[in-house]
Amino acid sequence: MIAPSNNPINPTSPQELRETRFVPTAQFPFRMDIKIAGGLVSLITFQKENPVGVLIENKEIGENYKILFDLLWKLLEPKTGMCTAAK
Repeated sequence: MIAPSNNPINPTSPQELRETRFVPTAQFPFRMDIKIAGGLVSLITFQKENPVGVLIENKEIGENYKILFDLLWKLLEPKTGMCTAAK
């Protein structure tokens, strides 16, 4: 999982087979949640008023979002939220 650095939800948990890497919120203030599951991609805003969600079922879009996830995963260091490309 990749999450904003100010998000205490879903930390790394070996018991739950989950590793979380964090994006520095001050530099990159994401305002939506993205979930990828094969050819499904969900996009959901964090707005409390008038939230918006979109579900996309398309293999190519799912694969491209997975590529973006993998890229970001490789750029982020475990537990620090630091981007290795910024060093």
